[in-house]
Amino acid sequence: MKGHVHRRGSSWADVVDVAPDPATGKRRQKTRGGFSTKAAASKAMRTFSPKLALFFVWVFTNFVDRAFDSWIVPALGFVFLPWATLVYALAYDGLDVSPLGWFFVAMAFLTDISSYAYSGRRYLTQGI
Repeated sequence: MKGHVHRRGSSWADVVDVAPDPATGKRRQKTRGGFSTKAAASKAMRTFSPKLALFFVWVFTNFVDRAFDSWIVPALGFVFLPWATLVYALAYDGLDVSPLGWFFVAMAFLTDISSYAYSGRRYLTQGI
């Protein structure tokens, strides 16, 4: 998902591309503003993509319901590990996850953890 961050008045905003308009095929963008720092807007833009994808998979397909027995685990995954939850739901075939599927789940988990590690390191070194 493409996007960028820009200054809007005294605050920052992020702009991301969303699915094209199905009727016209034209490009659509989603803008969210009110972030106090450029780093906060950039972080919001990075976390927008997996959470949005997981939301649409959960609402419009049965992949999440098929992969998880209750709603609490995917809800926690939505908040804390969106990439890993999304990939697990897509890799689950009704009985189990294949070894290649587990590889992709592990990569998604590392992506989620690295985003937390990057944010923590940036906070400690730059005070953001």
